Amino acid sequence: MKGCVAQCKRFWLSVTETAIDRHVRALRRHPSVVFAQQRRMGAEYPYPVLTPSAGAGMVERLTLEFLCRDVRLLHAHFATDAIFYSPAADAADVPMLVSCHGHDVYRFPRAFGGLGRWLLRRLFSKAAMVIAVSNHMRSQIITLGCPPEKVRTVRVGLDVAGRPFQPPTPSPRRIRIACVAGLRPKKGIPYLVEAFAKVLAVRSDAELVIVGDGPMRPEIERCIERSQLWGKVVLTGALRHDEVVKVLESAHIYVQPSVTASDGDREGIPATLMEAMARGLPVVATRHSGIPEIVEDGVSGILVEERDPSALAQALLLLMERPGSWEALAQAGRAYIEREHDLAKQTAAVEDLYDELLTVHDSAVVIPIGQIRPDEASRPAA
Repeated sequence: MKGCVAQCKRFWLSVTETAIDRHVRALRRHPSVVFAQQRRMGAEYPYPVLTPSAGAGMVERLTLEFLCRDVRLLHAHFATDAIFYSPAADAADVPMLVSCHGHDVYRFPRAFGGLGRWLLRRLFSKAAMVIAVSNHMRSQIITLGCPPEKVRTVRVGLDVAGRPFQPPTPSPRRIRIACVAGLRPKKGIPYLVEAFAKVLAVRSDAELVIVGDGPMRPEIERCIERSQLWGKVVLTGALRHDEVVKVLESAHIYVQPSVTASDGDREGIPATLMEAMARGLPVVATRHSGIPEIVEDGVSGILVEERDPSALAQALLLLMERPGSWEALAQAGRAYIEREHDLAKQTAAVEDLYDELLTVHDSAVVIPIGQIRPDEASRPAA
């Protein structure tokens, strides 16, 4: 099939968006060209990344690029970015697939005094199809006004075969709990710090490693200071992926304390939670957004309610006191990730959607203007 797919995102990519990079690298049937305003991460990508200059006339420049490169489908990553690229897709007459990830459908609807919700409804009316990363998100997208038949759930893909399954071995000296999260409200880190203080009152051999950075770092540092946890809690800041892997390999338990933020922001599917499960870590997480779709309480992990430090502490202590349960939880978690989040399977599902949209678009009957007789062009509709 001739032509290519335009992978569109204004900033390509932040350190928390590696799932998008994995998706583009894993495509097999559809060559892609990335269109972005700016490259980030300093990475060398095995696919073209074009950065047409912004400003006046950008829609026209993008449209010309789409036509010159024979772009036949636009895949926009994040609904907020799709709004930006939608005019060029219209002008070039190419169908647009929109992948939603989290804040674009949970926080953005409240933006600009509610104008965000109107912008999303307008976008969904134009989009050929919309991808949600969880069933919870699919319901949210439909609530925002997208026709249900347009919304498909496609899970985030992970190269499971490349993640060795290594359940932790209990240590007689310490139990290390790990959390990888941007320090933003929806990550729930203050609740984790409070819960860990309760854990430490019972188990002095516990330590907590928090990987990530963000605007809440000063507040979290104050929480650690108030509870006199320095020396038992480590804030590493943002780390490269290979450094994150080392943290996970040295951990015994992974915790994901996500919450719904005051502005409505929520998780899609936390990527590092999937990574931890694939590698064999027992997990504790909150009943938040799509998390219960990947963590089955008591089977592949332990779930607690949001914003409940006492419940979070009890769950962590339960795992610490029962290391014999780690293997079974790890096996169930790995099996789920292999079944539902395998990168090759999920990428193939996306490429099947590409095929579906291209078939529908190519089969549309188009009558060249030169073949329409003047009397037909001016005749009123019946």
